[in-house]
Amino acid sequence: MKHFVSHRETKCFKWLSRITTSYSPRDAEKFISFCRQCGCYNTCWACPPFAFDVDQYLSQHELALIIGTKITPLYPDKITDSISYGNRRMKTERKRTDDFLLESN
Repeated sequence: MKHFVSHRETKCFKWLSRITTSYSPRDAEKFISFCRQCGCYNTCWACPPFAFDVDQYLSQHELALIIGTKITPLYPDKITDSISYGNRRMKTERKRTDDFLLESN
């Protein structure tokens, strides 16, 4: 696992340094419009609207490291219960990401 984390961390920091060299200001309205179109808007704890001032919160930080995971089943035709499958995969990926973040500190 340590090798995986080191490799992933290296990729993240290379990517982050590439992004910061071409930094452009945050366009809040552009992204909130995407959020409003999503079914999770106003239904998920991690999605807007939030109970705090996002601009004020974000102004405390110079950079953000955003980590995303795309989960694609290898054998989608073998999935009989997509909700159970999704929950198991999300739990596995969440643990992997949490472990990565905790080791990075």
